[in-house]
Amino acid sequence: MTPSTSQAPGHPTSTPATIRPRAVLKAVFARWPGLVVFLCIAVVYVSTGTYGGNVNRDTLSAAVAAWALGTHHTLNLAFLHPSKLAFPLWIVPGAHGMLVSNRFPGAVLLAAPLYSIVGGPYGPVPATLAAALSAAGACALLYKVIARFQPPRVALAGTVLFAFGTATWTVAGRELWEHSGSELLLAAGMLAILDRRWVASGLALGASVLFRPDLALVAMVIGVGLLWAERSWSTFIKFGAATGPGVAGLFAWNWVAYGRLTVSGGYSGVRLMGQGPIRLVQSITGNLVSPERGLLVCTPILLLAGAGLLSAWRRSSAVPRLFAVAGLVCVLSTLWFTPVTPHSDAFMTAGDDFIGNRYCLESLLLAAPLLVEATVVSVRRFGTAAAWTLSALSIAFFSAGAFVQGETLGVNIDPWDHWAPLQVAYLYGAFPTVLGGAIGIAAVGVTWALLRAKGTALARLSNLGLPREAEPSAPSFEPQQVALPLAHVRRLRFAAPVARTEGGAAAVDGRGLPC
Repeated sequence: MTPSTSQAPGHPTSTPATIRPRAVLKAVFARWPGLVVFLCIAVVYVSTGTYGGNVNRDTLSAAVAAWALGTHHTLNLAFLHPSKLAFPLWIVPGAHGMLVSNRFPGAVLLAAPLYSIVGGPYGPVPATLAAALSAAGACALLYKVIARFQPPRVALAGTVLFAFGTATWTVAGRELWEHSGSELLLAAGMLAILDRRWVASGLALGASVLFRPDLALVAMVIGVGLLWAERSWSTFIKFGAATGPGVAGLFAWNWVAYGRLTVSGGYSGVRLMGQGPIRLVQSITGNLVSPERGLLVCTPILLLAGAGLLSAWRRSSAVPRLFAVAGLVCVLSTLWFTPVTPHSDAFMTAGDDFIGNRYCLESLLLAAPLLVEATVVSVRRFGTAAAWTLSALSIAFFSAGAFVQGETLGVNIDPWDHWAPLQVAYLYGAFPTVLGGAIGIAAVGVTWALLRAKGTALARLSNLGLPREAEPSAPSFEPQQVALPLAHVRRLRFAAPVARTEGGAAAVDGRGLPC
């Protein structure tokens, strides 16, 4: 006889509790969004990092110097035998007859603690882990920055595009470039400014010069912007004084390693006249449209952001504008002062053994809040189909560069050194390349058509599984708050942490600034 499941009169019927993974994920993300973003991105970066095979000479020079500092507590690399390494390092004469790496101190100091923990002979694992975790941390902090101006869904979309649709994945998250730590410190400085923590932001931005000395211009622009926006000399002095330790650390490192107080360190020097105006225009053109390193070629979602950039500038608050101006000054100074070896007269390569544009990474991070706002404006004009298609192309480009590597294909030449289709066609014949390109174009066309058709399953998925808006035709990237124009405001003050309403929108005060 089957036992009865009926309850006694007056007692409620008990039902077993069911755990829904989707609900659990939403709850965890709502409580610790930055941590979830960091862990998810870190898993991808660590799993696709470079642990052997083709290693860039720049990153190897930094990794070996970090290993020597962490395990042997020295910067002198004279004890290394060249035959023990895959290829020669960037080694220059140092102070007191030493032979030292010409890398900037930031990347070396970033990986040295991990090498001191691991110990033993040299290996690339600690350096790759340090780079991947730093880049993932920068993306997590960037999410928190964007979330001060956009709803969580839009902030998450912008962070995913920055993490997997730019060279942050294939450069900063793959090997020990200087961009790994510089992005982390810049994102930390941006978040500290939004929290009105002037000393913390100064410390972070000042320390970024240990990775790239030209980032001192970023700190300078932001410091002047603080003085103008806050109308407070005490804020300016606090911020400026906090940048001092980082700058002093750069000069101290160069004195110990190279025996001279210099900004360029182990490089031959910085030419104050730069590359000249003609070469600067060529470098700007190459950075934008070169088939090898073109920013608009590798990350086509920026085309959509560019279409709404002017409107986004007019409606944005003072903080994203200041960050974007600092990013523009940063990339122009890099292209002006950095000696480059162009693949041709107009196109800049900025090195080999990586895919994407690495010279613009810090500028993209600084301009991310404004670029996300510009993308939202463009989505209203052109619809979500264009946004999803260009986003998919951007992520697909760097996914191919991260997963399809020379050692994976069983060859000694990395097919992503230059323009991937040409290299793959050369190594494996034109037919597989043409076939793969045709399949990719067809997939994009089908996705576009399905997203254009209302009521389809893929159109419903455009909201990333979240509840749809009240208006079915509203773009999925629609922001939930509107920033008021600030042209009529004479005295601008920086935003305190954003207070969100119950609906998730950011509260704004009478001047249009987040409050």
